[in-house]
Amino acid sequence: GAASSASAAAASSTEQDSSVSGGGGEKTKESEAQEEDEDEDEDEDEDETPNFVQPITDSTEVTFNLADMNKHLVCKLCNGYFRDAHTIMECLHTFCKICLYNYLLTRDDRVGTSRKSDCPVCHCRLDHAEPMKNHVRFDRTKQSIVDLILPHFREREQAKAAGSKRPARKAAEEKTANADRPSKRQKPPEEGPKHKFDEEMPKLYLTFELKAYRVKDSKRGSEFKGQQLKELVKPWLRSSPKLTVKHLKKYLALKLARDSFEDMELTCQDEVLGTDHTLEFIKKTRWHEKSNLVLHYRLKEK
Repeated sequence: GAASSASAAAASSTEQDSSVSGGGGEKTKESEAQEEDEDEDEDEDEDETPNFVQPITDSTEVTFNLADMNKHLVCKLCNGYFRDAHTIMECLHTFCKICLYNYLLTRDDRVGTSRKSDCPVCHCRLDHAEPMKNHVRFDRTKQSIVDLILPHFREREQAKAAGSKRPARKAAEEKTANADRPSKRQKPPEEGPKHKFDEEMPKLYLTFELKAYRVKDSKRGSEFKGQQLKELVKPWLRSSPKLTVKHLKKYLALKLARDSFEDMELTCQDEVLGTDHTLEFIKKTRWHEKSNLVLHYRLKEK
């Protein structure tokens, strides 16, 4: 009887030990699951962190996927790369010149007019009898980018244009080539190959700074009583010199999350700028410093 009671006690203690160890195993599994969840959360946080790339300011070669650039270099009307790129100044949408010209010449069945007068993408109204002359400008910047990335397209166009022209004085050219002394009209050979766009590219951009208006920065003291706006995260910009004040207002309204840009104004040297003033005009007539152009933005006084 004593032996059986001892064995029963031993069995009960063994069951208790196993139950304790089993509970410990469950706790271990729960802790491992929590650690895995924490690791996944950390990985998600790392993935959500934006990966900023520093701008390249030297002559380093850059390799990129052309498909990623197509949305900036392809005409929405012909789905081909820009040829003689032209931009609508009101909305900044760009198309091939011939594509946009043909679009504006087609009949507009929506309103029953003989010609269309809106943007093909956003349908921004171009309220003028000749929109190609008054609302559209040649976009040298985008066309230069296309020619630099895809030079064979431009070479093909040049070869096609040269083939359509009549050959001029072949006999005279052969005679000049065989002569010992070059002709007076013959130009001396250049020292090395020089790309046309090497001279044009520095003139395509203008660097300037957009700063929120502050009374302490004003030369006229505390005359301004309007509401002040917050500063931009990236105040330094580089764009075409043909960019207007109206375009900058739209850009600021987008960056500052404002519903409208009509209640904003830009100043240079404490002088309010007109909406049609370009950066090139402002720098020539308003900015007399040797440093980069600085513009201030603020809300209009009520």
